[in-house]
Amino acid sequence: MAGRNDAAIAAALEAVAQAVGHQPNAGANAESRMLKTFMRNHPPTFKGRYDPDGAQTWLKEIERVFRVMQCTEVQKVRFGTHQLAEEADDWWVSLLPTLEQDGAAVTWAVFRRDFLSRYFPEDVRGKKEIEFLELKQGNMSVTEYAAKFMELAKFYPHYTPETAEFSKCIKFENGLHAEIKREIGYQQIRVFSELVNSCRIYEEDTKAHYKIVNERKTKGQQSRPKPYSAPADKGKQRMIEDRRPKKKDVPAEIVCFNCGEKIHKSNVCPEEVKGCFRCGKKGHALAECKHNDIVCFNCNEDGHIGSQCKQPKKAPTTGRVFALTGTQTETEERLIRGTCYIDNTPLVAIIDTGATHCFIAFDCASTLGLVMSDMNGEMVVETPAKGSVTTSLVCLKCPLSMFGRDFEMDLVCLPLSGMDVILGMNWLEYNHVHINCFSKSVYFSSVEEERGVEFLSTKQLKQLEHDGIVMFSLMASLSIENQAVIDKLQVVCDFPDVFPDEIPDVHLEREVEFSIDLVPGMKLVSMAPYRMSASELAELKKQLENLLEKKFVRPSVSPWGAPVLLVKKKDGSMRLCIDYCQLNKVTIKNRYPLPRIDDLMDQLMGTRVFSKIDLRSGYH
Repeated sequence: MAGRNDAAIAAALEAVAQAVGHQPNAGANAESRMLKTFMRNHPPTFKGRYDPDGAQTWLKEIERVFRVMQCTEVQKVRFGTHQLAEEADDWWVSLLPTLEQDGAAVTWAVFRRDFLSRYFPEDVRGKKEIEFLELKQGNMSVTEYAAKFMELAKFYPHYTPETAEFSKCIKFENGLHAEIKREIGYQQIRVFSELVNSCRIYEEDTKAHYKIVNERKTKGQQSRPKPYSAPADKGKQRMIEDRRPKKKDVPAEIVCFNCGEKIHKSNVCPEEVKGCFRCGKKGHALAECKHNDIVCFNCNEDGHIGSQCKQPKKAPTTGRVFALTGTQTETEERLIRGTCYIDNTPLVAIIDTGATHCFIAFDCASTLGLVMSDMNGEMVVETPAKGSVTTSLVCLKCPLSMFGRDFEMDLVCLPLSGMDVILGMNWLEYNHVHINCFSKSVYFSSVEEERGVEFLSTKQLKQLEHDGIVMFSLMASLSIENQAVIDKLQVVCDFPDVFPDEIPDVHLEREVEFSIDLVPGMKLVSMAPYRMSASELAELKKQLENLLEKKFVRPSVSPWGAPVLLVKKKDGSMRLCIDYCQLNKVTIKNRYPLPRIDDLMDQLMGTRVFSKIDLRSGYH
């Protein structure tokens, strides 16, 4: 019995010794199995170089594998550095001895700190923070906007902890579309997940609503009959009509445009009386005029010119501006005066092109019993003689008759002396009044004259020629001797913000973000550039640098590309042209159904329509 126990104890001791002797191999086998399991999860490889976004993605993916395998700190460093390649592996091999010399343990936190310092520097992190602060929904859906928001929020420390839920909701809500913000804002949702879901549901419901409305409009337009349908036998009917005997053309009746008679043409009209444009007499034309005498502008006598006149020269007349006093209105020859009637009372009226408004004397308005109303404010009238005069009274819609015409005007009350009424530029402009300064007369143009000259078509011109109408051909040319300087133009001086010296930069923020929709499943379009000479390449570089400096374009890393070429202009300079033909072939064109006026009026239900288009948001 004792012998059996001794044999069992000896066998157990031998087994323990063998187990202790093989323990290092067992640990190596476990580490090897762990590495195989790690590689079966397909961890990403990082090759280094300047790729901040790629570095962040690599850290995110490899840490996800660490969480699944529950790796220790030593295993994280060992397995993570195993996935470094090329430039990144060289960087780690050179950095590891430096870290081991310090004596501290090389943990994953230490590796992560040095890795981000190398491949995700502080300036890139700052740009990410700025991008997050300026983030707007734009053309993105709510789901895409929320994903972009969470991607950039990790770079801004204020929105990272769980206690920042309130701030995240405020920031997310501020970047939404105005329509979604208006409908969601009053609910004051302060849980981020609930806010995103509410915005997403509202967006989907809105899209579904507009989709149904557009489908109804499209079906309604397709179901409407055509306004006109040609008969099937139209061709046969035309052939039958062609076989019918045609009547002979009957000449149209000849009508004289001068006297209206149907007997003769206007060029042989006996009632036509020619008038001379030189002497003003009738009976002959300008070419037949025999009055070729020279008139002197100094003495108004025939036979000599002003430089040869023996009469003493006239004293120069000094110009003056019309004042509030009118003591000389009855004797002054150079003032345009007349008689107007208010309530059948004759009044002295002066036509003053230097006055901005129409005025009436206080005494005259009181005598006639006109109703004087108060203005919204005071009017200051500047005069060269008495300085400025302030008034706040006006006679509204005062009936006034002058030159056989009736007018209704607003007369501002002023302390006039020697005159009753002053008619200013507002009356002259509104009534289309022409002033003849030589004869001191006024002329009211008719509606037909305001229309101006009407052009005739070729058919009308041939018809008039056939009727014997006398026609004249007038050729005019305009030449500009001195080119106007843009800084001296009055319009440019009045609006300096519209005509800046340099075009401002393109706005980074737009109210409407644009996008180009492509045909699904299309491959990338990237054409080879056109061949250019050395001079053309230099010109291309110069123009691109100019556009970059003005911020009209920006660098792009898009795989899509289009070739460019330079085209010579008339002045010898080169114009940069971009060939978008291949890109246009894969672009989805916008198609919108044209609405009918009847449908719009039914939807508006009598509401007046106002339209305001903000073109500045789309053009810079």
